[in-house]
Amino acid sequence: MKTLYLSDLDGTLIRSDERISAYTAETINRFVRGGGCFSYATARSIVTASKVTAGLNAEFPVICYNGAFIFKNGTNEILLSNFFSKKEIEFATEIFISQNFHPIVYAFKDGQECFSYIERCVTPAMRHFLDCRIGDPRRREVDNIDELYNGDVFYFACMDTEITLSPINEIFK
Repeated sequence: MKTLYLSDLDGTLIRSDERISAYTAETINRFVRGGGCFSYATARSIVTASKVTAGLNAEFPVICYNGAFIFKNGTNEILLSNFFSKKEIEFATEIFISQNFHPIVYAFKDGQECFSYIERCVTPAMRHFLDCRIGDPRRREVDNIDELYNGDVFYFACMDTEITLSPINEIFK
């Protein structure tokens, strides 16, 4: 019987410098070479997950965006995808508008992954996120709510204080 190890990334597999140690990479690679199965599940995108897991040489499916996608590691081929329906997006949009909050919205638009945001609605937490992604080709500043939710939406990134996000969280629960 084979053993599957499934790990989170942040706070579990990667160090504070957002890298996997050489020791951890070699241990996992040796385990996989020996016939074991390893994968990870993360809220990260495949882009940032691939960067922080550099050194893992196994081709295995990985879970990204909190389960919105499963990718084949190494090739980044999408094995499974989950998108919001039009009705679900309308519901979420109404909630965000009622709370005067506009998240970063991840979608595939014209076949390309992007994350959209309205600059005038960016919170300090979002600013930190965006500042860490200067030059990212997925980055897409938009002017209005219609553009924000344009494309095949699969993920909402809500970044702000607990005071702001708590009421939104309660509504979605």
